[in-house]
Amino acid sequence: MSDWHALVVEDIADNAELVEIILEHNNISYTTTETAEEALVILESEMPSVILIDLALPGMSGWDLLKHLRSNPRTADLPMVAVTAYHSRSVAEEAITAGFDACFPKPIDPDTFVQELQRLIPT
Repeated sequence: MSDWHALVVEDIADNAELVEIILEHNNISYTTTETAEEALVILESEMPSVILIDLALPGMSGWDLLKHLRSNPRTADLPMVAVTAYHSRSVAEEAITAGFDACFPKPIDPDTFVQELQRLIPT
């Protein structure tokens, strides 16, 4: 896992910090940004192993960021994970149907989060 790099797109500092702590504990490097627009700029120069996307971002939503990334051949096949405080079975199903590889409720469960990421990230 130490060769993984995650892009965390999360506008709430406390939520981003929890994800960062979990990633650090598992020796996963990361870059964090607060907006989808900033994520697009970062992706011009970095290629992460996985992108963690809050669905309710200011400006461009996580849903719209997903559509943009899936339509770009350079990023289309990257594992993308929805992270949302508005988690329900229907939101999770909608996220998977839209093209996310997984959907996690907030707060992230540190006991299962990295296990699930391992399932998504090719080794």
